[in-house]
Amino acid sequence: MIFFSGWGILFVPAMAIVGFVVAVVVGATTGLDENVGFTVGGIVAAGLCWWLGTKLNDPSGDRVLVDKNSGKEVRIKSRHSLMFLPVQYWAFIIFAVFLVLAFGPPPASNG
Repeated sequence: MIFFSGWGILFVPAMAIVGFVVAVVVGATTGLDENVGFTVGGIVAAGLCWWLGTKLNDPSGDRVLVDKNSGKEVRIKSRHSLMFLPVQYWAFIIFAVFLVLAFGPPPASNG
């Protein structure tokens, strides 16, 4: 079963990794709470994923072919998705995951 199309299988995980690297670097260099690092990393990863997805799935790049016999146009779309979601919509999921990493449930107390 194919659950991706185009470059979705490459770019969505890559954007998540970029966000994680940014989170670690921001957390290590600024000395602030790790929540700030994961929030900034999530914003960067989600922004890159949205930007890249809208560029990849731009409908102006579709090819239009004309059938000689019927004269009808056929549009060939180049779509990039992962798990049947276009790449740009993964930005919301990535950002939500980073927010859960930053502000997830507090650790359980022993007592």
